[in-house]
Amino acid sequence: MAFEAPDGKTLYHTKTGDYANQPLYAHPLGGANETQVLNNVAGRGFQVFEDGIYHLSVTGERTAEIRFYDFAGRRSRAISEIEAPLGLGLAVSSDRKIFLFSKFVAAGLDLMLIENFR
Repeated sequence: MAFEAPDGKTLYHTKTGDYANQPLYAHPLGGANETQVLNNVAGRGFQVFEDGIYHLSVTGERTAEIRFYDFAGRRSRAISEIEAPLGLGLAVSSDRKIFLFSKFVAAGLDLMLIENFR
């Protein structure tokens, strides 16, 4: 999963498709080497803004957080606790008031009967 920074100078990306926390890297598009920015991005869930990165982070078996990493302060802080297990992805509205993410919910199965099968 990869997203270009709003200024077009850096590509932020993960290297695996894991649901668990994984590193997030910054790769300058001018040819410099990539660096690790975060070590706890879950389910490919991150979105880059001018001043930082919103990301999902698993904190427990049934808990996770939406977090914000501030470029200026180089710190990540919790925005909201959410239920886990998480699915893939995170989207944040441009006004930063709405967060969209997926999570796994209990799945069930139906037993079907076919009568008069030929």
